[in-house]
Amino acid sequence: MVIGFLRYDKRMAAGQRIDVQKCQGEFVLINLLGWDFTAYDLAEYGILHTSSIQPWVKIYGMTKILNTLNDGTLTGLLKSGAVGVLPTDTVYGLVACASLPEAASRVLEVKGRPYKPGTLIAADADQLIDLGIKARYIKAVEQFWPGAISVVVPMGPELDYLHSGAYSLPIRIPDHLELLKLLQNTGPLITTSANLPDQPTAVTVAEVQEIFGAKLDFYVDGGDLSNRPPSTIIRMVDDAIEVLRDGAVKIDEETGRIL
Repeated sequence: MVIGFLRYDKRMAAGQRIDVQKCQGEFVLINLLGWDFTAYDLAEYGILHTSSIQPWVKIYGMTKILNTLNDGTLTGLLKSGAVGVLPTDTVYGLVACASLPEAASRVLEVKGRPYKPGTLIAADADQLIDLGIKARYIKAVEQFWPGAISVVVPMGPELDYLHSGAYSLPIRIPDHLELLKLLQNTGPLITTSANLPDQPTAVTVAEVQEIFGAKLDFYVDGGDLSNRPPSTIIRMVDDAIEVLRDGAVKIDEETGRIL
């Protein structure tokens, strides 16, 4: 979560410690490691993440640990641009508000996979349409929701920050009451599984913290999700269904029937 800005002064020496607590009570000490402040990790100094367009250094607050999706602070965190981890009806996901380009891009940066976009989750079809996805694409596949089926749909260039040039993205409405309530307040979230590329998906918050540490703004602990497979990803080809990834829901490609 962005909590303020620090004016960058080129007279500052590399390694100089600056007590920004004097500027704002919520700020913590940072150590200036050099002249380039663009997106580097200061976790060892107790700072989550910084990024800037010089001469301003954006300072993010300390990582928050939450125990429920009903926590009243979670909506505010996400709507202010926070990136974190929360439990879904499938696996733990790295998430950010899909309407905030900077936050959405940071999800992929943290994941270490900017070339492969994630999945959009929403409270209902109208949220996806309001985000900019054509209604005809949503109406053609909404029979699969709510549930753990992600359907790849086309997207335009205005949502490039989400689809990373793929011009399509998996979307779904989850079957999870608490998550749906959160989505009603935040709008659609961009999400990707809480793991590094080509590594197993973490099944507990402790495992996720081992991977991402203080790079994230928050963690929501939903317990052990080892019994939850990821969503099934499909796309519609003419009148047929193509399964791109097997997951929680089994689908017969020939008939389109859920098994």
